[in-house]
Amino acid sequence: MLIAAYVAGARRARFAADSAGVAIRDLDGGERFAANPDRGGAGDAGRDIALVDLCGSRLSGYFPAGGGAAHVVAREGDAYRLVLAFDEAWIPLSDAAALLDDIAARIDDPVRQLL
Repeated sequence: MLIAAYVAGARRARFAADSAGVAIRDLDGGERFAANPDRGGAGDAGRDIALVDLCGSRLSGYFPAGGGAAHVVAREGDAYRLVLAFDEAWIPLSDAAALLDDIAARIDDPVRQLL
């Protein structure tokens, strides 16, 4: 999923992270892991980010019952909805807003991903 690369790239840029592992969860409960999807899968990475794919449904949001954080992507017509469910003990609101803004900017202009 291309959005996994955008999420990983934005996380790496925002937090100066060396790696970005993305666990992509589907509605059927399946999970795929992508190590550094913004770098073509090169290198090792832990499970840093949960990305929940709601694109094949009418759902527009998901919030983990146990807390934690999850990036959520959903489709609304021809557009995508991005949601970040998080705990402010993990990430301050200003950083969460900046992270989502960076992801959205990468979707709007994919050249940003290369910078």
